Amino acid sequence: MKTISPRVIVKQIQKVIGKGSHQLHEPYFSGKEIKYLNDTIKKNFVSSAGAYVNKFEKKIVKYTDTKFAVAVVNGTQAIYISLKACNVQRNEE
Repeated sequence: MKTISPRVIVKQIQKVIGKGSHQLHEPYFSGKEIKYLNDTIKKNFVSSAGAYVNKFEKKIVKYTDTKFAVAVVNGTQAIYISLKACNVQRNEE
C-alpha cells in the first residue's frame, strides 16, 4: 500500500478550498435550540444520554426504517464503533 504524506494531503485540500483558515461547519439554528439547551441544563442532564438523545435515536430509526440507532458524540466515534461491530482488527484494511 502506498503511503501519502500529510503535506501532500494538505496541498490537495488547499487546491480545493485555498490557503488560510476556514470554517469546517457553519452552525444552523432553527429557533428551538436555546429552549432545548435550557431544558437540559435545568434537568442537570447535559450528556451523551438523556431524553433528547433518546428522541433523536427514535427519529433516526423511523427515518431509516431500521431496528436500532445509536447516537455518538462525533464521526470518529461512529467509525470506531462501526469497525468494532464488524470485528475489524488492527492493521486490516
